[in-house]
Amino acid sequence: MTRRLLTTATVALVALSLGAGSAAAAGPTATAAQKTCSSPNSPKYPSSRGGYFTKLIVDGLGCADGKRVMMAHARCRLDNGLKGKCPSVKSYTCTQRAGEVSSTEYNARVTCKKGNRRVQYFFQQNL
Repeated sequence: MTRRLLTTATVALVALSLGAGSAAAAGPTATAAQKTCSSPNSPKYPSSRGGYFTKLIVDGLGCADGKRVMMAHARCRLDNGLKGKCPSVKSYTCTQRAGEVSSTEYNARVTCKKGNRRVQYFFQQNL
């Protein structure tokens, strides 16, 4: 009787572990992972006063597309002044948060979203 109980318990444990494994395998699958793009400052910063991009992070799209969104947003933002903002570009909704601000430079983070796609970039701009 003890042997039968032990066998039943073992079978139950194996069934539970197999069920948990298949449930995990049936879970949600990940889409394109967030990544930091190399050489974010390869496009020239569009201000005549100077500045540079310090970091570009994309999620759900490639670095080349992320750089296009970044450049379009930077141009739009600068069209609205040195510390200008641009609420949307290329169908992306964008927000901007200022970082360090001094009398000579302006640093900020910009996040542009469109569905599950996200472009985030950081810049330093001379004033």
